[in-house]
Amino acid sequence: MFLLVFQNTVLFRAFEQDVSKKLGFAKDTVYRFLESTSGNWERFLLFLSAKIIEKKISLLTSKARKRVLVVDDSIYERPRSKKVELLNRVFDHADNLFKRGMTILALGWTDGNTFLPIAFRMLASSKKSNRYCEARDDLDRRTNGAKRRKQATMSKPALLLIMLKQAVDAGIQASHVLFDSWYAIPELLQQIHQMGLDVITRLKANHWRCYRFRGRRMTLESLYRLTAGTHHHLYSIRVDLFHEKAAIPACIVFVKTPENKRGWVALLSTDMTLGDSEIIQMYGKRWDIEVFFKACKSDLALETGIQVRNYDAIVAYSTIVFTRYIMLSLHARLNNDMRSWGDLLYLCYAEMIDISFQQSMALLLDLVARKISDSFAISLNLVKHAISELSVAFSFSGFAQVRVCES
Repeated sequence: MFLLVFQNTVLFRAFEQDVSKKLGFAKDTVYRFLESTSGNWERFLLFLSAKIIEKKISLLTSKARKRVLVVDDSIYERPRSKKVELLNRVFDHADNLFKRGMTILALGWTDGNTFLPIAFRMLASSKKSNRYCEARDDLDRRTNGAKRRKQATMSKPALLLIMLKQAVDAGIQASHVLFDSWYAIPELLQQIHQMGLDVITRLKANHWRCYRFRGRRMTLESLYRLTAGTHHHLYSIRVDLFHEKAAIPACIVFVKTPENKRGWVALLSTDMTLGDSEIIQMYGKRWDIEVFFKACKSDLALETGIQVRNYDAIVAYSTIVFTRYIMLSLHARLNNDMRSWGDLLYLCYAEMIDISFQQSMALLLDLVARKISDSFAISLNLVKHAISELSVAFSFSGFAQVRVCES
């Protein structure tokens, strides 16, 4: 019922016009697609991003450039709310406080210059004791709203695998998945590796004996102590990431930094073809999703733009905010990347080719004739007649004609 009301509002019409105008799609096409999704906002965002990557961004990106998927989560705060559907207690690691709200698990695509959100989920705590309000129980289980509420209480690794599979099925081209140390779970890394994607992640300095080096299962701290004295600033070591009976080869890069309390940071890559500096450089692309969260909250009013209690309404508005960010990212890419000016450069190039050498000389001689006529008070027609006779006299002398005209 909410979706039918929402589709008839001015907000929906404005959103439809923005998508068709700023992203280059026909208005009727956008409207039919929004109707066909039947409230599946996650599907709309996924296929919109996939279409823009295919039709717009890929044309400006070299095939040799690495395209990656980035995963991270952030807090969706509702500090003064009491009866919002699936409102729960969320721990903020930045402030070390529990806050009211939800968790946004987002998946994005980037080539190092442009970041586009692909999928997201608004998560609630799986523990009933941490939830202030429960989800509606009067919905048909076959509807998108019921499926969305069921996924809201699933674990982050399970939802991450679902979103990655949807991105791969949608045809989004990416070779690596980047995420922070919270998702550096051996089982999750192996499942992503089985999907044909390599992983680059930061590691926790925990005591899991899941790294096998020279036939021995060791912890991350023991690996660092083994290799710390062999290099000054940067050192890598090849290990086998071991979980249960399966093992995949991986490369761990240790970077010494005084900013970390342990004095070092470890990065893991399942792509054995990358060098140490390439692993660090590619992991730096993960910062794009932090900028995305900051822009959506501070500039696009993700948390304060709408005050509703319905869970579907929150998901719909979040999708609209992320679509606005896609518009801004595409606008910035087309204005900053000189290769997007292809039509203008082609027209200038074609114009230069169409002007032949004879036409250029005719324009130059006409300018010379006008200068002589103005300087010496001679009739312009008389000067042009004299130049034409001079050109005929030297018509068989090749470049000598150019030297005579210059003199």
